Amino acid sequence: MALRDQPYLPLYVQDFLTDEKLIECSASATGIYIRIMCIMHKSDEYGTIMLKQKDKQTSNQIENFALKFAKFMPYDVKEIIIGLTELLNEGVLQNGGDKLMQKRMVKDNEISIIRAEAGKKGGLKTQYAKAKAEANAENENENINIIEDKSINVPFENFWNLYDKKEDKIKCERKWSALTNKERTECIAKLPAYVNSTPDKQFRKNPATYLNNKSWENEIITLGASKPTLLTYDEMLELTKNNPDIWKQYDAIKRDGERKAVFQLKK
Repeated sequence: MALRDQPYLPLYVQDFLTDEKLIECSASATGIYIRIMCIMHKSDEYGTIMLKQKDKQTSNQIENFALKFAKFMPYDVKEIIIGLTELLNEGVLQNGGDKLMQKRMVKDNEISIIRAEAGKKGGLKTQYAKAKAEANAENENENINIIEDKSINVPFENFWNLYDKKEDKIKCERKWSALTNKERTECIAKLPAYVNSTPDKQFRKNPATYLNNKSWENEIITLGASKPTLLTYDEMLELTKNNPDIWKQYDAIKRDGERKAVFQLKK
């Protein structure tokens, strides 16, 4: 029986509970992730979700997926956008063109197809065992945090003091050690500009998130000394890439004659 025809979702409990990428995501994003896996379980192409032409309502791909998922989830579009952004940034889900996928589900489906074909031909045990071993090896590699270089060219305290937002120090130090020497050098070089662009620390990312997402590679968007009092929906989506918490600082308001809401800075 094909995986998509099974009445249950194959969930590797230990992998789910110890997945370092998923642990970095919020509770809301985790709930959205479970719902997405259920939808992927029933997809024609197992483990993936395609954006059809009718689903492309905006120029923003994440928003299009969120609008599609909103029909099947007890979450509003804004919350799904934030959750999807987290899941993609952390590598829990992968995005290829108009396709959203979960690598483990796709690999499990490939094994299922090989197993079915082996059964039809009288049992090709060697072929199935090899496919299963490759899938398990790939999954293990995804869950192992490989430290490429144990020599630390830039001490962690340099980053910690310069970033100047004291949260999750143990987690940050572990992530700093996991970076390559080149990444640590690039991070320290770009960090002053990011810190200067976020003088208000509440708008500065959690340092663990900054390291995990390699945010020093992102464009720095400066809002200036004061935050804008009014933003469009598209502007909010753009700012979410660097500051997912921006939604908490603004209230959505609907103006007559406009299809999309605008966002006003909370007083």
